[in-house]
Amino acid sequence: MESDVEKVCEITTEMMDMASEAMTLSVKALSGDADSMKEAADQLKDLEVKTDKMEEEMNAIKERNKDKEEEFTELLMKNCEIG
Repeated sequence: MESDVEKVCEITTEMMDMASEAMTLSVKALSGDADSMKEAADQLKDLEVKTDKMEEEMNAIKERNKDKEEEFTELLMKNCEIG
């Protein structure tokens, strides 16, 4: 269970970092020359694919720990430094 907690903490932190990157890329995808707009759009698509995989992993972890949800949540609150 502790390895799952660590993984959820890592994924959550990475997703928060990716949100900032996605905002920057969104602006770039809407402005600039055609090449830079295309590059930003491609990078956004890559982020979307990565985020989808991370969500699948989080769902699998949640499913593995559904019988111990309260204990799992307590460990997350204790061990994750998010924000």
